[in-house]
Amino acid sequence: MLQVDGYEAYKVMARIAALYRTEAAIRGRSADERRAVRQERSRPLIVALELWLRERLALVSQKSKLAKAIRFINPLRFLFLS
Repeated sequence: MLQVDGYEAYKVMARIAALYRTEAAIRGRSADERRAVRQERSRPLIVALELWLRERLALVSQKSKLAKAIRFINPLRFLFLS
């Protein structure tokens, strides 16, 4: 069974919080500016989060709600990188 300790969960939440801070910082800027900042700041966070999610997906039942949620989230990364 998959177990996520508090520190590991904290690290993931910190990455997500960093994404929100980046989005708040670029709100109101032009599309080109937002894209450039996302490529610089958000891409590494999204790539690391995607890797973490893929690792977890391999450890859970593919019929579980967690697996379904991970598969739902994965395509959303393109929203941050486009």
